[in-house]
Amino acid sequence: MAIPQIEIEDFNYSLPEERVRVIPLEDRAAAKLLVYSKGEITDSVFSELPSFLSKGDLLISNNSKVIPARIIFQKQSGAFIEIMCLAPFGISYTEAFAAHDSVSFTAYIGNSKRWKEGKLELKINWNNSSESVFIERKGIEKDAFIVEFTWNFNAVFSEVIEAIGQVPLPPYFQRKPVANDVGRYQTVFAKTEGSVAAPTAGLHYTEEVLSALKNTGVNQAQVCLHVGAGTFKPVSSDRIQDHEMHAEFFEVTRECIQKILDCEGRIVAAGTTSMRTLESLYWLGVRVLEGKKPAEVDQWESYTASSRYSKEEALTALLNHLDATQQESICASSSICIAPGFSFKICSGLQTNYHQPKSTLLLLVAAAVGNDWKHIYAHAMKHEYMFLSYGDTMLLWF
Repeated sequence: MAIPQIEIEDFNYSLPEERVRVIPLEDRAAAKLLVYSKGEITDSVFSELPSFLSKGDLLISNNSKVIPARIIFQKQSGAFIEIMCLAPFGISYTEAFAAHDSVSFTAYIGNSKRWKEGKLELKINWNNSSESVFIERKGIEKDAFIVEFTWNFNAVFSEVIEAIGQVPLPPYFQRKPVANDVGRYQTVFAKTEGSVAAPTAGLHYTEEVLSALKNTGVNQAQVCLHVGAGTFKPVSSDRIQDHEMHAEFFEVTRECIQKILDCEGRIVAAGTTSMRTLESLYWLGVRVLEGKKPAEVDQWESYTASSRYSKEEALTALLNHLDATQQESICASSSICIAPGFSFKICSGLQTNYHQPKSTLLLLVAAAVGNDWKHIYAHAMKHEYMFLSYGDTMLLWF
């Protein structure tokens, strides 16, 4: 299978500003739900999701937790410098959030021309005492900067960033975060710190919906993929083959892999992040079968590598690798590109929100449903569905 030759303009559509929901619904599960199957569309609400799944199906969600990654420093001159943390630099996520006095991150820097060198200071109240957090530029990594945070009070970085950071709302919201965003821009199953953008398909779930799914006989599992700011990165090239995907770190437990192998129904990804993780799993298994380390999945690997192995062979190889290395989970990174022409190995269903025009996430949807994506989006537009992160959602069978 060759790398797809796709003109990104073919995945453009008109998205009026008023169709982007920027204030979340009070009830997460009250969002509209479009259900697509074999060319047919049904309109519903998300609270009815369990009625569209069957006993024995397996729903897999992303339990990554959004960190308050947006931090504002102010220079002595008065200029504001905005830091958007992306990922730990040189260490793991676990090590970074447990750091005691310093830690380095890759980051985007707003107003970077006004801050080329020197430390910036941010004063905070910590346990009724005035303390300072410092930041310094240390270098460049691809299209981002490397910054180092330092502090000399008794706290780990997970506590520090909670104290100094803000909810990293998508830039297209064009508003500052408010108190309600702290809880609403987080899924109910958020667990492992690391994302700088929410896995937004998961924002619709409530404990009541999860309980109803369980009562229906739908099995559930979780993966962890830390969503990077690259999820907002537009495709600036005319052809998708010239676009560089961002790599994202993910972790999948032995238990989850076994549930996939044991599943007798359909496997449904709750969100594009879950889908990218699940489809990357297959290619990690192929790597093991071919004597390679299951450490990463390249952007075009699924189009250029051999896919002669079955899902069962690939996943069993991963379990055998875990046995051999005495580990309980697979940790790797993926820059996988799922676009029309992609061959799905794990998933047969996707629950996802509505994505921006000319985005790689829209290409992923088109990979699942073909040109029917146009029919789906036109239907959603006509029937007043709301789009993007706080918007409505859909369930696609393919």
